[in-house]
Amino acid sequence: MTTIAPLTARAAWKALDAHYQKIREWHLRTLFADDPKRGERMTAEAVGIYFDYSKHRITDETLTLLLQLAEESGLRGRIDAMFRGDKINITEKRSVLHVALRVPKGHAISWMVRTSYPYKPGSWGPKQADALIVADRGWHNPILVKATK
Repeated sequence: MTTIAPLTARAAWKALDAHYQKIREWHLRTLFADDPKRGERMTAEAVGIYFDYSKHRITDETLTLLLQLAEESGLRGRIDAMFRGDKINITEKRSVLHVALRVPKGHAISWMVRTSYPYKPGSWGPKQADALIVADRGWHNPILVKATK
């Protein structure tokens, strides 16, 4: 694994800190007055979630610097490792199940064993997921734990 410099030692962090020092006193009224389309441009919507970041002290330069920091931090590689099921939980030396908890409605959870199990959207997932999680001595479905006590 490639060694990555500590967060505050990275060039993008230093640039972001300098940028913050420049904009920290700016008022939102001024940002909206200077950019009338700010309320439309600085929003995102996906899977029923609406995110409006226009009402934060953030600029296009801020976004560029945050993306640069993500790049310098190797975020894309870490996300890919999580989706591959790599053992990225360094304290427990195992893979994480964050992805399995966020499967879109109507899809299936697929593990490295290349087996997919359909499950009812809105449920805790298929019974096979509980078996795999329990076998790995990891997180337990609170409904399953309650039912077996």
